[in-house]
Amino acid sequence: MKKVETIGTVQDLANVIQELYQHMEVVVTGSGAEEVGEYVVKALKDFKVAHTEKWIDEGHYIKIYD
Repeated sequence: MKKVETIGTVQDLANVIQELYQHMEVVVTGSGAEEVGEYVVKALKDFKVAHTEKWIDEGHYIKIYD
């Protein structure tokens, strides 16, 4: 699982998606975690990617499946 620190920028969104596809699961942390996590999950739903998400102590946990 990879932790990705974010402040909510578009570049952060791209980084989270890239790390997600490389590691299959990430935890989005930082001040932009809620916003970036929501956009990532929306994109996964739009592209019909099997995934799970939940909030854990470290941040927004997102996992994708093959």
